[in-house]
Amino acid sequence: MKMKVYKWAEVEKEKLSELSTRQVILGENMMLTMNRSKAGRRVPGHKHEELMQYVLQGKLKYKSGEEEKVVQAGEVIHIPAGVWHEIEILEDMVVLDIFSPPKSDYVKRAEGYLKVS
Repeated sequence: MKMKVYKWAEVEKEKLSELSTRQVILGENMMLTMNRSKAGRRVPGHKHEELMQYVLQGKLKYKSGEEEKVVQAGEVIHIPAGVWHEIEILEDMVVLDIFSPPKSDYVKRAEGYLKVS
């Protein structure tokens, strides 16, 4: 296996909705995504592989059961594998996601819950 360099400017930008886009870099055992979204978008409840999400810009509210966390630029949220959660975008945001293993529904292009408002 050889090292590889990626340039975000050259990674395909996928339009998920009128409010958001995503770029994906896929490795063998991990996935890196750059997500951009406008304020007001809600991501319906879902669960997935383990995630570390670094907020580069904006503010987001995560809800899991009775627990709520507000995360903003410069902060990282860790969501363990299988934890059900929903997200509200409070301010226009740019986030960097690290999934391990790669998020299976992204790989299969089967994440329909993301492709709504």
